Amino acid sequence: MMNVVVRESPIHGVGVFATRRINAGEVITNARGTAAGDAAIRVIEAGEEVTVDYLVEQVPGLRLECNCRAPNCRGLLVGPDVRI
Repeated sequence: MMNVVVRESPIHGVGVFATRRINAGEVITNARGTAAGDAAIRVIEAGEEVTVDYLVEQVPGLRLECNCRAPNCRGLLVGPDVRI
């Protein structure tokens, strides 16, 4: 059974959504091309959009305005190698 499906996102055009409840620690998808894959850090309910903290992922050259609308959102994500 597929854990996720791609569909229209209210955050940024197209997103990845859980097709079933995914428990913390469960592998969601092998997005990085490694055996470990990406694992949930908390329970993700069916229908919920799956998001990634790009600062934790250490994306080179990152400068991204986040649209997640979470109450604890940083708003602007800027990698350590980027000057503001």
